[in-house]
Amino acid sequence: MSTIFRREGPRGEQHNVYYILCAASEHAAALYQGFTITALGALPGQIIYLSAMESTKMLVANACRDLFHLDENRTALVSGLLGGGVASLSTQLVVVPVDVVSQRLMIQQRTMKVAADGRQEAKVGTARPPMKDAERFTTARTLIPHIIKTEGVRGLYRGFFMSVATYAPSSAVWWGTQSFVKRFLGSALYSSEAIDAGSILPAEHIASQFSLAAVSGATAGIVAAFATNPMDVVKTRIQTRETNGLRQSEFKLFTSTCRDMLNQEGWRGFTRGLGARIVNMGLTSMLMITTYETVKRLSFRDRPIE
Repeated sequence: MSTIFRREGPRGEQHNVYYILCAASEHAAALYQGFTITALGALPGQIIYLSAMESTKMLVANACRDLFHLDENRTALVSGLLGGGVASLSTQLVVVPVDVVSQRLMIQQRTMKVAADGRQEAKVGTARPPMKDAERFTTARTLIPHIIKTEGVRGLYRGFFMSVATYAPSSAVWWGTQSFVKRFLGSALYSSEAIDAGSILPAEHIASQFSLAAVSGATAGIVAAFATNPMDVVKTRIQTRETNGLRQSEFKLFTSTCRDMLNQEGWRGFTRGLGARIVNMGLTSMLMITTYETVKRLSFRDRPIE
């Protein structure tokens, strides 16, 4: 839904009620456009992401303690920032093609519906809107070969550096904030044993771990959404715009897209989809980190607290 908000530009109050109109006219299926290709790319992306993040956080945390003698709060912040940034960088080869295809599917399926509505109106004398070739490719199986044929493999990686510039800072801010909030609140409200997973704890400490994970995850999602939404808007516009066979460098695409947005929408254009992004990242972050902490906790061998 936030992709539609960012892509379609200013539509007045229609943005605030888009999801209502979407559900009423197309039922719940409209909210899951592009779901299949996103789901298929999620598993390998998450395996790479979490493996890189945990390894980097462990290495950086040890360096912060042993070499720089930082306290635990600063260690958590620095290791989270670097761990999240490295993890995001390592997954872009998988994430970007999935992102490009899923976003184009969402936009083109919406365009196909507009064209279908136009054909219906043509029966009562309204002119039929033209349909571009690209709009006929509404499944991943047909869209991916079309992109490769017309734009080359580079087409699947359109916006790659924009994705890196968006998701690496977002991931760094997210994990840095989550690690810091969890450590800070945990050390202030609970005993040190309640902060980290991996020990056999009393029931009240287990509940404390989940509470800390939920609060820190939601906070991290909201902070990251605010910090990175402008770059995400520009990235979405670049990945979904029509090229008409012309190839431009990502720097030129970035500057022209920003200039067009400023001219047409002003600075408010860079906040498109912010509300949906905050809700999405806040809720999914809370659910993701509580699930992750649960799985992480179950992965440790039982050992008593020393």
